[in-house]
Amino acid sequence: DCIWLYKWLVQKLPRDIHLTREEIEEANEFMRRIYDDFQFSQASTEKTLMHQAIIMGDAERAKTHFAQWQQLEHDENNDCEACDQDSLVAYYDFIGDYTQALKAAEPILSGEMTCGEVPHITYKSVIHSLIALNRHDEAEALLDEAIDLITQDNEEHIILLPMLIVYLSQLGFKHEAADLLDEYTDEIMAISANNRLNYLEYLMCVTLFDEKALPSAQELAQEFDTRNGNSFYQDTLSLMYGTTTVH
Repeated sequence: DCIWLYKWLVQKLPRDIHLTREEIEEANEFMRRIYDDFQFSQASTEKTLMHQAIIMGDAERAKTHFAQWQQLEHDENNDCEACDQDSLVAYYDFIGDYTQALKAAEPILSGEMTCGEVPHITYKSVIHSLIALNRHDEAEALLDEAIDLITQDNEEHIILLPMLIVYLSQLGFKHEAADLLDEYTDEIMAISANNRLNYLEYLMCVTLFDEKALPSAQELAQEFDTRNGNSFYQDTLSLMYGTTTVH
């Protein structure tokens, strides 16, 4: 059971800005070894590394691990069907295959596949894909559904709100977005206290309404990019606010 849960811990390690790339890779190697020792399929390892690559903004590495995840035989250590489907949605949205992301999301949005995390964690990728494809009416309808579920469910999913608030503003509902941020700022801040990537998403959201938050967002984005070896988060800020990327 501990080994089954371990993959979720390893998946989220890049969210900790205090961990170096070397320390993250040490954890990855340990996962590979212990899965071999217990004769578990490495499919879960490859899926875990794919999610790490997404968090670290590394598209090429995400593609490599995605291909290996798909090729390897799955076993009882695999995640549930709904979580695996969500991973497909997240991957396709990340690499910019938005049509495929929406296709992968169909069994989740229809309610065919659900779990304690899904569809909550799936909305962000789906709405982003819809906006990218200029399907704004569908994105707006899904945003309403997502916000209702996340705010009425339990506190742990409140951390999903900042990017949804960003999308709400991008769709032209800036007043509603500001009200939602005001209502949940304290809860979001409390959950973000020990997670710098969550805090970066919060700063991206706040910058929509207060430009004074932008320098803090830029500084934190640069920290992540320096550790990750790319400019993914600075580029994201640049697209949102027309800022300059520091290499």
